[in-house]
Amino acid sequence: MRLAGLVDAIALVGVGATGLLVAGVLSALLKRPQVEVVDVGTWHPRGDERLDVVTTVRVTDVHPLLAALGDRLRASYYIDMNGVRLATGEKVGIELDRDGEPIELRTTIEHENVPDLWATFVRSDESIAVTTGGEIAFGPWGLLTVAIPSVERRVLDDETPVIDALSSAADGIVENYALDTGSLVSQLTDGLLRFGSTSPAVGYEIERGWATWGTVTPAETTVRFHFDVRNRGDVPVPSVPEVLDVTLEMNGVALFTARNDGASLVDATSEPPLAPGERRRVEYPVTMDNEKVDAWFRSHVRNGERTELTASVRLVFRSAVFGTALTLPPGRVPTVTCDVQTGLLVDQETKTTCDGPVGTPR
Repeated sequence: MRLAGLVDAIALVGVGATGLLVAGVLSALLKRPQVEVVDVGTWHPRGDERLDVVTTVRVTDVHPLLAALGDRLRASYYIDMNGVRLATGEKVGIELDRDGEPIELRTTIEHENVPDLWATFVRSDESIAVTTGGEIAFGPWGLLTVAIPSVERRVLDDETPVIDALSSAADGIVENYALDTGSLVSQLTDGLLRFGSTSPAVGYEIERGWATWGTVTPAETTVRFHFDVRNRGDVPVPSVPEVLDVTLEMNGVALFTARNDGASLVDATSEPPLAPGERRRVEYPVTMDNEKVDAWFRSHVRNGERTELTASVRLVFRSAVFGTALTLPPGRVPTVTCDVQTGLLVDQETKTTCDGPVGTPR
């Protein structure tokens, strides 16, 4: 190494060592400033597609010597939900005019991570753990850093509003159904009749219905619909519907709109037909695309962390004997409506009116 280069290297090492020494002396001799979280975060929508969060902190007990070394601060902040880094932000050149002056820190929601949050939400039985934190650097080159106190809160620990809404929709079609096969005219015009109105040859009794979460990834979510079904007719009937229609809207966003046909359901279930009088518990998996999860999340925030859920389920079976469809339920599909309110950042109670059927298996 040339002599000049060696001298430069020694000089750089000396500067670095001096900086470390100064930092060490400051940490040892000076009382560390205090950082207090005044407001963990306030939502700030930015246009139609983006969300920001503004967090307010207060810095006190800044030693005059530390202030004399540099009157500008650097702050970094983050918000995690279920371990997913949902927002980050950094603010430099903060002027601290007086002790205890509030400082606002703005973070930007990383919307591309919202599907990951949804996946952890489902896997965590619909609970969300919010964790915030960061640090403030004082003096030139950030000679002294002080952590922003971490704030933790949990919401929906004992509630499962989404799967409860879907379970209620599935249980809402519990009924006795029959196809009047007395005449071709009846098959083509009257359609479904209640038991007791005639002696049916083809019929189903849905005794119970509910839903559970299946596999979930950031890209797709599977819901398993379960039904206790009984063949009330005189001939075997399919145990797998020709059509399974499921709808779940959250704040008007069609989060879950699935129409699974019989072929895919047969492949997924491999269920044999129901013999006359046979009772069986069947399961039908339905998969949705998560592409609209972020649109729902933005609507939830803009609505004061409130969501209205509407859900419906419909089954269509086709008799192999008569070639006629049985739609369960016939006519208008009953819709379940409920709502949920969270306190992720908004200072309010987390609560929901969504409630699954009593005694629903898990």
